[in-house]
Amino acid sequence: MMLNARFETLEERLLPEKRTRPPLASDRNKTEKEQRPTPYSQREREKKKRRGGNKKPTTFNDSAAEKQTSTNNSSQLLSPSVENEWTTVYRKRKNQKRHKKSSSGKVKLRPPRSTAVIITLQPEAEAQGMTYAKVLAETKYKIDLFSCGITNLRLKKAATGGRILQVPGATSGEKTDSLAQKLKTVLGDCMAKISRPTKCACLRILGLDDSVSTDEVIAAIAQQGSCSIDTFKTGEIRRSQWGTGSALVRCPVEVAKKLGDDGYLKVGWVSAVVKLLQPRPTRCYRCLNIGPVRAQCATDIDRSDECYRCGVRRHKAFECSALPKCSICTAAGKPSNHKMGSKTCA
Repeated sequence: MMLNARFETLEERLLPEKRTRPPLASDRNKTEKEQRPTPYSQREREKKKRRGGNKKPTTFNDSAAEKQTSTNNSSQLLSPSVENEWTTVYRKRKNQKRHKKSSSGKVKLRPPRSTAVIITLQPEAEAQGMTYAKVLAETKYKIDLFSCGITNLRLKKAATGGRILQVPGATSGEKTDSLAQKLKTVLGDCMAKISRPTKCACLRILGLDDSVSTDEVIAAIAQQGSCSIDTFKTGEIRRSQWGTGSALVRCPVEVAKKLGDDGYLKVGWVSAVVKLLQPRPTRCYRCLNIGPVRAQCATDIDRSDECYRCGVRRHKAFECSALPKCSICTAAGKPSNHKMGSKTCA
């Protein structure tokens, strides 16, 4: 019995017997089944490759030789039918870059970083030979900037031809007001016009009841926005087809941002809706084209008294009930069945 057991162990170590007959197709299928990797093991190998596990330090020659032998063996073992049957599926990774949502409908308001004073010569002073050089020379001689608390000042030319004295700093409003008051005292109203421009934004107040007046809207804006009545302008209240009223307000950016963040305005008993409007492009009030201002207008066309709705002269758009007709698009030979300055206007 012991001898038989020893012979059995020796038989396992012996080479397979040589076949005298030619190989059959069944023999090839047996070898393919024995050497073919299972789908589970193949999946595990793909995962380990992606994770970078089981890495062994190998030389360049060894790794190249192993790759070449593995490709040769796989091409010999796998038949065309098996190659078409098994496919490798990789896990799809989510794109890490998050696309920002389009915020074209939302109005972003940025408070100004500086304040300014504009000096504009009167036409009578220009006719007498007064220039901006003489005006600035006189103001430099009579006004001390340090007395106003101003240590830095920038000069720019306005689009209308005036001179802008810009004081940097978002909180420099009091200094600029002091400078504007001294400029009015030195120059006077006959020589130059002194103005204190502020960056403004437009908003619309919606949902007003029948009893609300313009004065009530102004008082509500001044109270909720914590500003003076002189710093903003309010249009007339117009009635919609549903019976509610709406008013257009132009106010400083700080006030508009506060009201826009609140989302409502308490006017009487009603909490009216506040809607911020997109800034309008610069338009010439003479030819009504977008781009230049009245002082730089080079055309001979004067549309300053035309209606924005129908294009007829000597009446305003809110009083007009005619069909819309844009005079600018009519002159350009384009479709004109819309209001002037609307989205469809060319």
